[in-house]
Amino acid sequence: MASPLVLYRLIQQLISQDGPVSAQMAKLLVHYNQALPATQLAVLQALDYDSELSIVSGRLQTAVAASPPTKTPGGIYFGLFLPGRPDGSIVADFYLAATDEHDPADAECNWVASLDYFPPDGQACSQVLERIYQLLSGVSEGDRNAAEDVLCLGYTGFVVAHVLNAPDLRAWCSDGRAIPVAIGWDSGDVLRIGELTANGFRAHEPAKKPKRKARSSGLDHISKLGAVVHFVPPPYEPPSAPPQVELYPVSVNGWFGFINPRGELAIEPRFADVSDFSEDLAGVKHDGVWGFINPAGVKVIEPRYNMKCGRFHCGLAAVEDGFINKKGDLVIPWKHRYPELVQPFRCERIFLDNPCSDPEWVCLDERGATIFSGFSATPRGYNEGLLKLVLYDPGRTVFLDRMGRTAMSLPFYQRGRGFDLARNFSEGLAALHLGKHGCGYMDRTGRIMFRLKRGEVGPNCDFSENRAAFWFDGKFGFVDREGNEVVEPQFETVEPFSNGLACVGVGGKYGFINPAGTMQIPCRFDFNLSSGFQGALAHVVEEQREKLINQTGETIWHGPPWSP
Repeated sequence: MASPLVLYRLIQQLISQDGPVSAQMAKLLVHYNQALPATQLAVLQALDYDSELSIVSGRLQTAVAASPPTKTPGGIYFGLFLPGRPDGSIVADFYLAATDEHDPADAECNWVASLDYFPPDGQACSQVLERIYQLLSGVSEGDRNAAEDVLCLGYTGFVVAHVLNAPDLRAWCSDGRAIPVAIGWDSGDVLRIGELTANGFRAHEPAKKPKRKARSSGLDHISKLGAVVHFVPPPYEPPSAPPQVELYPVSVNGWFGFINPRGELAIEPRFADVSDFSEDLAGVKHDGVWGFINPAGVKVIEPRYNMKCGRFHCGLAAVEDGFINKKGDLVIPWKHRYPELVQPFRCERIFLDNPCSDPEWVCLDERGATIFSGFSATPRGYNEGLLKLVLYDPGRTVFLDRMGRTAMSLPFYQRGRGFDLARNFSEGLAALHLGKHGCGYMDRTGRIMFRLKRGEVGPNCDFSENRAAFWFDGKFGFVDREGNEVVEPQFETVEPFSNGLACVGVGGKYGFINPAGTMQIPCRFDFNLSSGFQGALAHVVEEQREKLINQTGETIWHGPPWSP
């Protein structure tokens, strides 16, 4: 059988030739006469490869029309992956993606690493690819992998050449630009097969060897762990946040007030307790009840609540009766005794309301209307557009979008007892336990972007400022978004990076490092009370006294004696 490189180049040549997909596949299958068992080969040769062209083309056009890219694509990619089904079976399929990056000289398709357009429902749902994959499942591992790579890749390329002649897609080239087109396996090979022009798809044969992306020992998608990707959620766009008020709570003679980053009193200490500022308001306790003040110290919402108030998000804050706006008006009253607030959906809010006598949760919007309901699993937080639920029976982690649709479902990782397989998404990636394959991180499509070279994920392993903590041999270090170890494991404790620094612990003391791992503030503090820098200052304990320090380690404010 010819080498994979020869077969890849054959795929490119066949794409440039006119004719039905069935004829192109017949020429490709000739190279597997001796490599595949006769029974599988006969069925592969008899498949109706032309049967779903119009269906796949229509499905992808509909997906693009429903969610068009905000910018003209600079590159179009059709990625092969292995989604799972609810019954645990694995199939093959491909999806449409794009990036607005454009570099005509990029013959190796490096732009595929920066895809930013994933239309919802942008999967082909190809029954032919599913059948090819099923037929190859009974072949020996080495031959099966080679045939899977080439035959699935070839069929995808032949179909794509027809799909890209659709009028809706050609409209992307209205400015006269030719958009490069590539196909490939996620975490596998990338082939540039041509360009999309205003006149349709134009095939070509690049002179260079196809770029080989790093493989992950065959584990390149969560579907191979028994996970099911129902649809690819769109990229998350964080809501615009108002500027943070740079005022910090301090205690003087038992009363609380606020200082500015220079250590000057901005609001005189006169309150029994306070909370941090959020959206220009801070909770304060006066005469035994809670209300809110503005940065000038003026009471905006008169103290009248017996319980400590929550922070404002998107104009609403939780109080004992429900959610109030910035005028103190009750916008959403509690329907049950023990509600739980979860982070906002973009510029909206999501609330989870759970009565103590009813195991089911209800998801509400910012007006109090029910978005969806009827789920009994425990919510584990909403982050970057996805709500995470843990189902202890049958033991799966599920991610829902804001409409309650299941985007992906993953099994628990078992190691003596049940472990949650995936953590919440942060900066587009979620940490994973991969069983015997170690630990790694996946993106929103379910692709495993990288595996840790050593160690495992642990506390504070979510990405923050392009760094994530990992644990190895009893110490913590940090990796970047490519999985490179940028800070060697050397710390006993770590916190996420915040405002350019991360709190670390060595020998029972705490200090701060920069993203390169250089010790910016030596480990001299007894406790870190704020988990790092919240704005310009961090709250620490040194020599049994509370302190607020700046990013050079200078003490801005001395507090009273501290006891744990």
